[in-house]
Amino acid sequence: MTNRVKWTLAVVTTLLVLLSATGLFIYQYYLVPFRAAENDLTPNSPLVLREQEDGTLHVTWLAGKNIDRYLVELVRPSREPVSADPTAPTPAEDILYYTYVEDATECVLPQFSRDEVLTLRISGEKAYHHPGSDLWRPSENRIEVTAMFTPPAISDLEWDSDPDQKTVDIRFSMGEETTCRLYTGNGIDEPAFYDTLGSGSAHITFGEGMMFPVPGHEDKQEFYFSAYSQFPGYTHYGLITERITVIREDLLGTLLMMQTIDEGNNVFTFQWNETKGQRYELQQLMKDDSWQTLYVTPRDGVRSYTTKHLPRYSDYTFRVVALGGQTMPDSEFSATPAQCSVTTGASVVYSTIWPQKDLEVYSDLTKTEVIGTVAASKAYCVLDFREGLFQIRYSDGVYGYIDSNYCLINLPDMIGNICSYNIANSYQSLYMAHGYEIPTVTGQVVVGYERVQLAQNRYLVPLLYPAAVKLEKAAFLAIEQGYKLKIYDSFRPRKASAALYAQAENLTQQPIPEKTFSGIPMTDMPVLAEGEVLTYYNLMTDYGRYSLNYFLAAGKSRHNLGVALDLTLEKTSNGTEVVMQTAMHDLTWYSETKRNNNYAYKLASIMKEAGFGGLVSEWWHFQDDEAQNSLELEYTYAGVTPEGWVKDDTGWRYRRVNGNFYTSRTVPLEGKDCTFDENGYLVEQA
Repeated sequence: MTNRVKWTLAVVTTLLVLLSATGLFIYQYYLVPFRAAENDLTPNSPLVLREQEDGTLHVTWLAGKNIDRYLVELVRPSREPVSADPTAPTPAEDILYYTYVEDATECVLPQFSRDEVLTLRISGEKAYHHPGSDLWRPSENRIEVTAMFTPPAISDLEWDSDPDQKTVDIRFSMGEETTCRLYTGNGIDEPAFYDTLGSGSAHITFGEGMMFPVPGHEDKQEFYFSAYSQFPGYTHYGLITERITVIREDLLGTLLMMQTIDEGNNVFTFQWNETKGQRYELQQLMKDDSWQTLYVTPRDGVRSYTTKHLPRYSDYTFRVVALGGQTMPDSEFSATPAQCSVTTGASVVYSTIWPQKDLEVYSDLTKTEVIGTVAASKAYCVLDFREGLFQIRYSDGVYGYIDSNYCLINLPDMIGNICSYNIANSYQSLYMAHGYEIPTVTGQVVVGYERVQLAQNRYLVPLLYPAAVKLEKAAFLAIEQGYKLKIYDSFRPRKASAALYAQAENLTQQPIPEKTFSGIPMTDMPVLAEGEVLTYYNLMTDYGRYSLNYFLAAGKSRHNLGVALDLTLEKTSNGTEVVMQTAMHDLTWYSETKRNNNYAYKLASIMKEAGFGGLVSEWWHFQDDEAQNSLELEYTYAGVTPEGWVKDDTGWRYRRVNGNFYTSRTVPLEGKDCTFDENGYLVEQA
């Protein structure tokens, strides 16, 4: 081999080695890192855009493959038309903003115009190294969206509430590609996502068992609205741009409804629903047609009012009104008032009673424990009535129960003015012999009645409780026929009966006076023989056809038992007393029932239907035979007085013998010094 050939081979070999080394160097230091820097983005992966309060736009995207950083560009596309010539240069873009993002898949774009079409482009890059510098390899694909990035929002938000259904209906407008997002809050916590609304409406129900309770009086329920739009390649979320605040009053109506509960004993409870307004007033209609406010409660107060014990047999009208806040058109009220009327009936609570005989006092309704005894004819105040027992104040701080069947009850306290009363024996008795006075009796206070008249036209009218129940029925029977029972006598003490008989018996043989007590002559007198003198005995007994005992009890009277009463009728149309065959308490044979006129028959019919029996000698006398026959009653000798402790809804008072109360003084009672205020109510015991 020649040297030339050898040299040539050496040169070639050297070149091949150099080339191999160079290629290895290029491969190792250039091609390997470049290939290792390969990265990619899914070209159609969605972007998520979120509007920020400061006008910027938060952008997020899906992570690419093997990417170290992302290039985010916001560009304004060139307005030059793209040439059909592929060799022509691409029109230049106007880059409005760009930034590189490392270790994240989100960025915030600064404020930019939202009323022009822009392109948001995101590309990925991977760093690779070679001797002398670091280089970045771009991704094979990129995410690109071209649009007018107008923030999505709803508009024309309206809402109204239905207080009856406790619902809120919401209406709004939004674009075709837009969906509403509804959030909730209460003004304290951050809004919480609640629902997605694909249409321009929402229906929300409040109440127990619902998602939203009715807000409290000082609370509120807020609803917030934002919108988002979905387009090819991206979803754009807007800000919360609308809100509504629902308060309790929005879910309340303007119609008050009142429920009336009869608690018994003429006590009524009124309850009403919640409506718009700042407060409620319970009012009573007065006689002058004005409304008197009895109770005021704020909107979050107790919507209930219980009356005191109302007077017997009276009509009352009450209403509840809502005031404050927004009033109804042409009204002073926030809601339509509710009104109701009630009629009271009989009630024994706070009535005065007198035991007809000494009675055991029980500790409770079971009657298993006796705590003492109450004396006959002592006045007590009924505090409650249950299972046939009256609750009374037995002594200071001690209360017990006594049998109501053996108690006289004051009729005006129990049945009020459905009857009228004129206990003439307490101030000017009507006992006469057919218009002629009975000396020491007529026009006098009958023995035992000294404490019966409390004031003008006010009397104690005791009657045994079972008989009083029957009398109530009789009173209504009379009212149905256009009359009212007028009571002249009820309980009559044994001492009064005895005194009346003794006084009448002492004058039977005396001649009657020349003139009647009133001065008006009687027209139906006996025809006298010449020279004959008419005596009381002959006038009263029709010349011995009857005995004096026929008209006056010589021994014991049913009046002494508390089961009898003397009464007549008066017309409800004008209050005048009807004309019977004789005057009341005419102690003669003229009063016997076989001489009854139509009014007397009507009275007898009413009383018989109510359960009373009568006497043939007196058209005015009626008695409860059932009570007399079924109960072991005693003939009470002494009269009754009003003296004793009485109670009403305000408190305790002590009524004196004359019917008045201790006022503005301290008095020793039951071993204690009792202090009473100016109205007579007990304020202190020491």
